[in-house]
Amino acid sequence: MKHLLFALFLAVAGIASAGETGERPLYSVPVLGDIHYDLIDCHDMEWVNAEMSKDLRQIRNYTRGTEANTPELFRRVEAAAALRTEPVPFVIQMGDFTEGLCGSRELQGKLFSHALAAVKNSFKRPFYLVRGNHDVTGPGAWEAGDDVLLPYLRELRNDPETSWNYTIDRGEDRFIFFESMRPDLGWLKQALTESAGKRHVFLVTHYPILPYNYRAHWGMLCKNPQQETERRELLALLEKHNVMILSAHLHMLSLIDRKTANGTTVQMSVSSVINKRDSRPVKVVEGIAAYTPELAAERDATNRNLEWRQSLIGENQPYATRFYKAEFDGYAVLEVYSDRVVMRFYNLTGAEPVLTMRLK
Repeated sequence: MKHLLFALFLAVAGIASAGETGERPLYSVPVLGDIHYDLIDCHDMEWVNAEMSKDLRQIRNYTRGTEANTPELFRRVEAAAALRTEPVPFVIQMGDFTEGLCGSRELQGKLFSHALAAVKNSFKRPFYLVRGNHDVTGPGAWEAGDDVLLPYLRELRNDPETSWNYTIDRGEDRFIFFESMRPDLGWLKQALTESAGKRHVFLVTHYPILPYNYRAHWGMLCKNPQQETERRELLALLEKHNVMILSAHLHMLSLIDRKTANGTTVQMSVSSVINKRDSRPVKVVEGIAAYTPELAAERDATNRNLEWRQSLIGENQPYATRFYKAEFDGYAVLEVYSDRVVMRFYNLTGAEPVLTMRLK
């Protein structure tokens, strides 16, 4: 009965929505940011206390969140997808699928297996993902991903050669799933070259590429000035192909773009770590006038590398034409039309989106 009432509520509220003009999307894709799925018995607590004691509090918080909110997140995303009138071919998850920090290859593999079981029990459509930094943190974590997650992706794609970099085509569009942890620009260049002629090109990755807050140096190839040549090569590559970036990592809702003579790159970010089920965007900063290097100094406790972080935002500032960031817990739905792409953001209590943005 609860599920039936929920379905009727969503239908009445218009979750199977048309665009503002009444036109239906060609298809839509639910998009999840960081989840940090966690179970306390998947940690070697002796190792955690000895090596990662500063992370003990967050392990406990993510464990509680996994129990209290993650099942509802998965259920709601799938229920809403099932009610839409356009096709919903798959779900995207943008890394930090798990909390990691397990302490051994065996325990990290166990955590991945539990998280995948929750996904398979909830979703009736493929669930494609990339790895985040937490998915590879701790002894044996890289290998555990190869043991558990990679076979899952290979089975989904019916391709035994699938690696951590892969592509999914949907009609005239291409989704490029790109490994942030060990970015292979040669592979990406080839994938983008092969995407010539595609209507919309999406890059699904954990680390953001365009900086937008005080953690500007947490972006891909942004750690230090020694990566500057590769970072600029990446930016030029994305501009050339007018790529839309779907990213996570910073636990924020954000939209930022970069428009140069060579093309336009737009980046969306979302967090699916649910602290409040009725979350709405708060601490909103928006408008291009607010996009300045001063964003790098938002929090006084992070003044290490301040000049570098300011320079990253300053470099993008002349090319940015749109900017929005806020704290928000939830998920997004990518609505794809022939001539545009719209992103709608949802929390876990309302049927209506709390925010709608046009990416393209």
